[in-house]
Amino acid sequence: MKKNSILKTFSGRFQKFASFAKVTLLLLVTAYMAVGINFNASAAITGKISGVITAEATNEPLATVTVTLVGTSTTATTNAAGYYVMTNIPPGSYDVKVEITGYAAETVAETKVLAGLTTALDFSLKSAAVQLEGIKVTAVKPLIKKDVTQSTRIIESDDIEAMPRDTVNGILQTLPGVAVLNSTGSTHVRGGRSMEIRYLIDGIPINNPISRSLGLSIGTNSLEQMEVITGGFNAEHGDAQSGIVNLITKVGTNKFSGRIRYRVGQWGTHHGDPLYGPWLDPDNRFRPVAIEPFRGIFFGQPYDYQKPYRGQDVTVAELAEREDDEQVVFTEIFPGVYADRTENPLQPVMDPETGEPQVNPDTGEPIMTRQPYRDADGTVIDYEKKQVTLLDGYVVDLEQYQGLYNDTKEYDLSPSHIGEFALSGPIWGNRLTFAASSQLSRNHSFFPNSNGTSYIFQGKLKFEVTPSIKLTASGLFNRGESHSYGGSLRFWPSAVPVANSSARNTSVRLSHNINSGTFYTLTVGQFHRAGESHQPGKMWDPLEKAFDENAWDPDKSFEQNQEEGRIRNPPQQAYNDTTYFVAGDSNSWGSSEATTSIVRADFASQVTSNHLIQTGIEFLGYDLYNLSTTNYGSSNLYMEYYDVQPQSLSMYLQDKMEYEGMIVNAGLRYDLYNPSGISPADPFDPLELNDDGTIKLDKSTYKVGLPIIKDPVEASTKHMIAPRLGISFPVTDRSKLHFTYGHYYQIPRGDDLYENLSFDMRGAIRRRGNPDLDPERTIAYEVGIIRQFTDDLTIDLTGFTKDIDKLVNSVHVDITNDYSYFLNDEFEGMIHGIYGRVQGFELTIRKWRAGGSPVSGMLSYTYSVAKGKGSSRNLGYLTYYRQQPDVTESHPLAWDQRHILSGLLDIQLPFDSAVNLIGRYGSGLPYTPNPRAPVKPDINSKRYPPTYNVDALISKRSRIGGLTYTFFADIRNIFNTKNLDDLLDAVTYDRYGIPLDSQKHAHPLSWSSPRLIMMGVSLDF
Repeated sequence: MKKNSILKTFSGRFQKFASFAKVTLLLLVTAYMAVGINFNASAAITGKISGVITAEATNEPLATVTVTLVGTSTTATTNAAGYYVMTNIPPGSYDVKVEITGYAAETVAETKVLAGLTTALDFSLKSAAVQLEGIKVTAVKPLIKKDVTQSTRIIESDDIEAMPRDTVNGILQTLPGVAVLNSTGSTHVRGGRSMEIRYLIDGIPINNPISRSLGLSIGTNSLEQMEVITGGFNAEHGDAQSGIVNLITKVGTNKFSGRIRYRVGQWGTHHGDPLYGPWLDPDNRFRPVAIEPFRGIFFGQPYDYQKPYRGQDVTVAELAEREDDEQVVFTEIFPGVYADRTENPLQPVMDPETGEPQVNPDTGEPIMTRQPYRDADGTVIDYEKKQVTLLDGYVVDLEQYQGLYNDTKEYDLSPSHIGEFALSGPIWGNRLTFAASSQLSRNHSFFPNSNGTSYIFQGKLKFEVTPSIKLTASGLFNRGESHSYGGSLRFWPSAVPVANSSARNTSVRLSHNINSGTFYTLTVGQFHRAGESHQPGKMWDPLEKAFDENAWDPDKSFEQNQEEGRIRNPPQQAYNDTTYFVAGDSNSWGSSEATTSIVRADFASQVTSNHLIQTGIEFLGYDLYNLSTTNYGSSNLYMEYYDVQPQSLSMYLQDKMEYEGMIVNAGLRYDLYNPSGISPADPFDPLELNDDGTIKLDKSTYKVGLPIIKDPVEASTKHMIAPRLGISFPVTDRSKLHFTYGHYYQIPRGDDLYENLSFDMRGAIRRRGNPDLDPERTIAYEVGIIRQFTDDLTIDLTGFTKDIDKLVNSVHVDITNDYSYFLNDEFEGMIHGIYGRVQGFELTIRKWRAGGSPVSGMLSYTYSVAKGKGSSRNLGYLTYYRQQPDVTESHPLAWDQRHILSGLLDIQLPFDSAVNLIGRYGSGLPYTPNPRAPVKPDINSKRYPPTYNVDALISKRSRIGGLTYTFFADIRNIFNTKNLDDLLDAVTYDRYGIPLDSQKHAHPLSWSSPRLIMMGVSLDF
């Protein structure tokens, strides 16, 4: 792991950036002085309430009316026009009270405030002479939010709790316009790549800059609101092309509350089949494997011995007779070799005279028995007695070897457990409150030796320094460990790498309400993620030695090799099936750390009743560290190492104009990115060469030597200007039109920028990142209409189009006759550039809960066409490797799911019971039938079968002694649907109709997860 990463976070960055920052800040201050305002927030985490107060008798506006959020210190006063506004309100439900002498006070209860939106709340006050008592009514939630100018879905805490989902991406994948690439589980918003989504929590970005994926685990029980923007987003949001997921955590109140929740469940059989029953070699179901001499490694020392090995276990004998509930046992046949059979298959009893199977005279069926398996040389492997008889007659008792690897002698199919705890309340009245939650989970998959443990803690403190100044400190921490299915190491599970990760997100936010319509905030925060992947018990740090002494010395012990920093104990392949490894160590190791530090100043002002001005500046400092090695031999070693500190600066100006017949969000965003990396001046002539044409090496650092970069130059600073426009036209109080247009940029992921910066050329396939990559860009439009047909029914129809360019590709570069590499770049034009276009529409019908109706829900249909030149940066590499012509035409992208139908149904039943359902249908994703064809392949011209799935959450609530108990069943894939997720190899799949790789090996992950039933109980107090 990287040392002192936290201490390095801010050191040196501002000095390096000082000259630019001075000029930029001078321009920024000048621009802001010109419009008479200051800085504003980058991510909306608060909302506002505004309205007009009049006298009921005369309909005249009332001035000096006091408006109060009950239970808080937030107040406002109406002006001469009766107008009031309260800004900087955290999301939640509030009681709003208005009062003035001579009129009856009025309170509207349960007024919802949503982040980034305006809650309109008008009052018409009765004269005190008419009614002296105060009036209290319940707020009516408007079904159409007039000030929303783009496609935004807001999922509140009550909705999150009612969904059979427990992850952020799980919730995201239920929404319109969201496709899921089943083979990887990646999420794609409106045809974009999976890394085009930006995640924020309480305004702090939490993407892992190295991969651009969600960087930490979040307990959904800590969320007050989840805002998902899939259309155009305002100028306050940057570094995203497809979507924004804005997560806002709960805050404490002046009342204590808490929850304890526990769930337990276990996977059923894999869609009704025995665990490995369906995955047999279709050409040879009974391929016997003879015992041959095998040179292996035992405790680090190589020696010759006879090792019985059956190859892919399911091809040796028929497994279909195994009972679904029969325990599956890993039996170690010899050190490093495991089998998963405890008995031999049934075989017919042969008549010694005729050679034909004997028949039972009563039934007419063949007589079957279990016989020890014998190979051609007479060697016996008796799984029933758990013995192996070697060629020399020596009998190996398998029982004695079972203790060598107790942790993996059985398939790990244990139950999954999830425990949650939450508590919030006052520490010092209303002035100091807290909210905290935690989650501990132990999850097991439906296939062997695949499980994970994770712990999540989230906390928030809110301190009211004065009625107008508030200080909020937030923290989220999580740690996890995951064990994956072994794949090629399935028969040598002790060598399967284990992934460990930890992440934290911390922030401090100062908020000052200058008056009811003007506020500013100052925010300092940091996101940090660290991860390791290595074979258990063998955590080599290859940085110091891998370039010099990487080969394992078989004449030395394991301890000696480890002390000398040698990182290669070669994995041994099975002699009869080179797909699988049966001894040795894993050939890969990795460690990474990513830190994002943020400093931000925010300002917003309701300068008039029609204009909310927002503006802001944000500095992000990154610290990216990645170290990994994959070793296929001394002449085929892949070392990945970089330690870089890029920076970015952004600012924006936005005006939210709210009029009776039109709401406009108009903004302009500026981003700057300093990649902080070295590249050759000419990427097609990158290295110094000797006179004989070989690569010149610098051996001052490493004995093996590293190439010398020719004419190295610093990557240039990138500048982006992005206009944003959103318009809403409320046609009536029950319908509106909306339109958005914008330019959206994002920085490529760290691996694309910094991969193999040292130009290490020892790998057979050499790749190098490019720190000088331009930001990727999307230009998007959307137009839509939403109409409320009844008091509880709305229909929303939205069309969209996106043009995407500057996507990262790889291009082949020849250096010498012996060396070449693949460079990441975004070359424009028809040869190397990757671009895309997405068009489609979304139709959403929503039934709201109103008038005491027990049923609510949503049904959405998405039609989308996502085409482009390539689905990943590997396009250039794959076409070169397969000797195919360059791709010059658009084709369906890998996640081009034309039809998506999704639905949510909430049914409230008598006796405090409820049923919540989530269903999803997706048309088939594309695949290429001839991916390795030397001629032009038919890229993504065929389709997977369609997929569908239904999940359910069934609950019963009881109140006993002031406490609320909820008993529930969380059922995933309620109909045990068997969806094809990954066909493995297209040619083999098209031939046999089942998912197999090119060697006709199967994989349980080809299919979707079977039914999972989790039973649980929660206690609310």
